[in-house]
Amino acid sequence: MLFMEIINPSPISSTHRPDFAKGGTPFAKAIVQLTKQEYVQLKWDSRYWQRQHERAIVREAALKKELESAHASAL
Repeated sequence: MLFMEIINPSPISSTHRPDFAKGGTPFAKAIVQLTKQEYVQLKWDSRYWQRQHERAIVREAALKKELESAHASAL
């Protein structure tokens, strides 16, 4: 990956089936190393997409209201 480096990955063979109830996901204990710049960029990107999602929800609600109004006036 461009911004992450996995240190000491533990390969999972096709015959190994981890018990997810006990230890979580197979990658739960993988160590990932990021630079401060990469970390900040990820945080900014995360917040940007959260805001975009919030805007889309508001826009969708307005469009639904407009559609209901148009259906009501058509009847």
